[in-house]
Amino acid sequence: MEWIPHDGHVSGLPDWASEGRGVVLGSEGLAFRGKGTGLWVRWPQILGVVQIGAVGFILVPRQPPNPPWIEVKPKDLPTEAATLPALIALINARKVSGGYRATTERRVPLGLAELERRVLAREGVPGAVEIPPRVLLDSQNKLPYWAKIMPGFGGLVGGAVVGIGALALGMAAHLPDLAAVLFYGGGLGGGITGVTVGKKLQHNQLARPENIPRILVMAPDGCVIGFETGRRALAWSDIDRFVVEQFGDHSYLSVYDHEQNLGRIQEGWFGKPLQLIVGVANAYRKSVQ
Repeated sequence: MEWIPHDGHVSGLPDWASEGRGVVLGSEGLAFRGKGTGLWVRWPQILGVVQIGAVGFILVPRQPPNPPWIEVKPKDLPTEAATLPALIALINARKVSGGYRATTERRVPLGLAELERRVLAREGVPGAVEIPPRVLLDSQNKLPYWAKIMPGFGGLVGGAVVGIGALALGMAAHLPDLAAVLFYGGGLGGGITGVTVGKKLQHNQLARPENIPRILVMAPDGCVIGFETGRRALAWSDIDRFVVEQFGDHSYLSVYDHEQNLGRIQEGWFGKPLQLIVGVANAYRKSVQ
């Protein structure tokens, strides 16, 4: 398993993908051009395509922290495949006839203990992909105290500063009635702005790598999964399939070794539908087994 050739600035794309927006098709592979960013993948490296409503997700091995898919909306479709089913059919045909083969350099296999250590230490694991988790408010227990009070403190300071400033402006104009209106209105507006800024700063703190749990990391030698019952490092030979299961009011990503359930993860840990997560996991599993 190799990461895709380019995933970054649009200037790094090959000549055949130098123009256009969205999906660009070429003889070597498929490219996606965004606003200043671009990536391209060789045809045989595409793991599959998952369609959810009108949106398609092209599953590709991207280096973390990038998600292992390309999200394709209707506006991103190329003229050669103006509908999502047409693009899926084209990709499936090109995958077979792409002609590229991964390099056959000898790779030293990683034991499960070493794989887990590297994942937890956030060290690079060649060929690994990661399903990015949703940044949950439950993670606030990992935040320092100053980060937890950001929204409230921002609202208090913003409301006080703007409110008092507006009051002073009204009094200086010798308009007490206007001063009162400005005080309350300015205080409310400043408070709302302060809370908004505080929440943004809090979210940025939550999104720091050390505060984001690693829920599902897949590598050529195995995967590290944060089950509800605890974290486990599993060899691919121990995994038969990933499935979606419903228990009560919640859906879960469940992992099986034939009829034995190895563990599950509640859907709330993921920022994308479980149908996509299961599609990625099973496609990666099949590519390395």
